[in-house]
Amino acid sequence: MIDCSGGVGSYASLLVRSNGVVTHPGGSENGLWLQFTGNVDIEAGSRISADGMGYGSQAGPGGGASGAGGSHGGTGGYGGAAVYDSITAPSELGSGGGNTGAGGGGSGGAILLDVGAITGTGVLAARGGSCSGASYTYGGGGGGRISILYTVDTYTGLVHVHGGTGRDSAEARNGGPGTLYYKGSSESFGCLVFDNGTVVGWTLHPAFSMAGTNLAVRSGKVSFDCASTPVVVNNLHIGPAGVVSHPPESAQGLDIRAGGDAVIESDSQLNADGKGYGSQAGPGGGASGAGGSHGGTGGYGGAAVYDDIVTPAAPGSGGGNTPAGVGGEGGGLIHLDVSGTLTLDGTVRANGLHYSNRSGGSGGAIYLAANSLAGSGIIVADGGTGAGGTSHNWGAGGGGRIAVHYAMNTFAGTVSAKGGVGRNNNETFNSGAGTIYTKSSGDPIGSLLFDNAGITGWPVHPAPDIASADITVRNGLVSFDCASGPVHSRDRMVGPGARVSHPAGNVQGLDIRAGRNVVVDATSKLSATARGYGSESGPGGGSSGAGGTHGGSGGLNSLSVSGSITAPSYIGSGGGNNSAGSGMPGGGLIHVEAGGTMTVDGAIEADGIAGLNLAGGSGGSIFITASTVTGAGTMSANGGSNTGTSYDHGGGGGGRIAVLYDSFSFTGTVQARGGLGKSSLEAFNGGAGTIYTRGSADGTGRLLFDNGGIAGWTV
Repeated sequence: MIDCSGGVGSYASLLVRSNGVVTHPGGSENGLWLQFTGNVDIEAGSRISADGMGYGSQAGPGGGASGAGGSHGGTGGYGGAAVYDSITAPSELGSGGGNTGAGGGGSGGAILLDVGAITGTGVLAARGGSCSGASYTYGGGGGGRISILYTVDTYTGLVHVHGGTGRDSAEARNGGPGTLYYKGSSESFGCLVFDNGTVVGWTLHPAFSMAGTNLAVRSGKVSFDCASTPVVVNNLHIGPAGVVSHPPESAQGLDIRAGGDAVIESDSQLNADGKGYGSQAGPGGGASGAGGSHGGTGGYGGAAVYDDIVTPAAPGSGGGNTPAGVGGEGGGLIHLDVSGTLTLDGTVRANGLHYSNRSGGSGGAIYLAANSLAGSGIIVADGGTGAGGTSHNWGAGGGGRIAVHYAMNTFAGTVSAKGGVGRNNNETFNSGAGTIYTKSSGDPIGSLLFDNAGITGWPVHPAPDIASADITVRNGLVSFDCASGPVHSRDRMVGPGARVSHPAGNVQGLDIRAGRNVVVDATSKLSATARGYGSESGPGGGSSGAGGTHGGSGGLNSLSVSGSITAPSYIGSGGGNNSAGSGMPGGGLIHVEAGGTMTVDGAIEADGIAGLNLAGGSGGSIFITASTVTGAGTMSANGGSNTGTSYDHGGGGGGRIAVLYDSFSFTGTVQARGGLGKSSLEAFNGGAGTIYTRGSADGTGRLLFDNGGIAGWTV
């Protein structure tokens, strides 16, 4: 035993043989501090050991309490204290475990080797203490810190900085990995490794700026706290079996900047699932069972969406509480910036969470930037979802936001920011898609995608104002709020399986301005049906059972028609109330300007609706301006129609449609008919609206009134 409490011990050389052990007194703050001018030889079976010679129980900077394992380079299990000490020049003793009937494990200590040459096949270890038994709750000790600085390295032995196992070897009670740092004097970059062997435990470590270091996380789990700085390294390698995350509810999330390349192996992850805001918290936090919102709206009346499309930087929000318990947490925030190549064969994820009969948290945010993107992995920020639970009203979490920026892209994996399935897979409880934005630095045009994977849930999203982007909506529903301006894009693609609308009663309607083309495929719709004024509201709102009036007169309605024939811009008016109930809403407003071709193979509709024995709302407005109009779909702004016989009720009047073009090859149908009223009688039926078409080369336009054989008057 060598006591270095008075300072460093200097010697010519050291030989440890015949099962010999060299150590220091327990608790000695200087530890074993030795310098040699010659060689150090440790024969097989012999040791330089400081096992258990650190701080006593519950003592030291990372001392455990109430059964927690001690912390040092790794976090002690069962709620260990913060880590401490230098990564590159560790000099602190390991801390003691917390007291219980059995006691938590102590943390690994510190080993610093500064040598000319290191060789041999032995073991270097600064492991956390493991515990056994099931009578008490306790944590394993966190791993220690090892640093090796050398001129020549031919060492082929083992190096361990593993955490120790806690009760039942459970993840929450196991110690996390410590740090191994090594660097050759002639090497440009050092290397920092987190490796927990077969022990599944977390280390919570402050982020660090070490641009001259390559970082590897393998067989272990590390949560970086980036509150004060990003993790700055040269190369990044996650795997095999590596997981990297950030603390819950961290506004800065996981922020990694790699000056070289980054690799995420197929069995490894950047994982921020459930690391966003807690239940009901965050800018889009749900209430009373509503799902959390973020890039998509939470189900069952979720809050407004938030965060930036192009550079998302906010965690997901929590779901609302229900009688079954608290809502799910939102997904966290991941920002990874790689100057070289990002090879992603594993997973980058920031999903919201969901629990049975409770609302889901929204997906978080993922922002990736790389010179080159490769691999076949997964990028996902889905809302919290679950098929189970019908006892309470609860909504799924809305999708998150993903942005990927690159110079070159050969990535062949999947990217998802979908909403979730709420109670009974019902549209009211399902949530809406988040956003996926991708852009090449060499292309002035980016791409914005809304894709809800076939889940019928509505996100209400402020109109994207990205003239330098192509926008696609597919496999889901999106409602754009154009109150502050139109949807600006270069190209616009609707489909497959998409429906795009605007919020009910929004007088700006759905306003799309595309620099080039707009396509509505055969499986999709621009739909403003029933998005106009509510019952008895609007310039032509009915009363006493009269249908709403717009371009055509509503049945029983004496109000004048309204709106422009050549440039319609009104939403439809609601039907009047009667003894059967409230009148039905009118159709909304769809305005599309396409600098190139408008292709309609699906439907553009702004119809009013009617219910049994209830007055119909009037048709709304459709106004299209395009260089070329083509396709074989439908355009309709019909009034609401119902032929019930129990109460007096009128059909809604037809709406207004105008199509202006340079070239017209559309072969589909165009309708602005009135709706049927009580018993299909003339006095109760709605009258025809207007259909106006005009080519830029035509001297005059064409105005059509066509009620499809319905005997109803327009005044």
